[in-house]
Amino acid sequence: MQRSLATGTAVLLISAAILANFFTHVESLKTNSNYQYQGCFPEAPYAQVAPLKDKVDNSSKMTADVCAEQCALNDYAYFGLQRGSECWCGNWIKAPKLIPSFCKTICTGSSAETCGGKGYVQIYKGVRTASLMIPAPMVGCFVDDGSNNILVTQAATDVSMNQRFCARICNKQYTASFFGLLNGTKCYCGNEIVKEDYLTNKRYCNLNCPGNRKEKCGGEIGMLAFEIFFSE
Repeated sequence: MQRSLATGTAVLLISAAILANFFTHVESLKTNSNYQYQGCFPEAPYAQVAPLKDKVDNSSKMTADVCAEQCALNDYAYFGLQRGSECWCGNWIKAPKLIPSFCKTICTGSSAETCGGKGYVQIYKGVRTASLMIPAPMVGCFVDDGSNNILVTQAATDVSMNQRFCARICNKQYTASFFGLLNGTKCYCGNEIVKEDYLTNKRYCNLNCPGNRKEKCGGEIGMLAFEIFFSE
């Protein structure tokens, strides 16, 4: 009888320790300087609609930081983690909050973090101290001779390119001072305009951005360059 009581007490102590560690982890996420924990939310069909609408990544190295960066690059206010490896983004939450224990799947990129659950999304709100200014201050339209000499780093090619997307990549991934758009879909980054004498007429940079038809994304031979600038 005494052995049974001792065993039961040990099990309760271990369970309490596990729960304490889990909720301590949740509390620590709430005070992260880059994002704030919002809660654990059900995915459709458990809820009437999905809590966040856009799935942006499914990674074998998923963490909250990885998902936060992906959603910030696409200018979303919220990000969510699901099934240990999925990253979702959105600008509002559309489902009722549940208790944190539904979101207990370990992240594929860190055994110290949880990344939602099967049918449940662990959601955070990004903290923005300053935002990229779009439209950004334009430097000019430059003739591109095909040797990448205006801005040296080609950062991305995207069929949904727009100015904010390019600016975010150049700021986040390259800490660049300038971003440039070429041929509608190509994004370039750099800390200086290498060949300023290649400045030309803006008519060579008149292609609309496929991701925002109100913006220009350079031209076939013209790179439209901007300075990366922040507004509080």
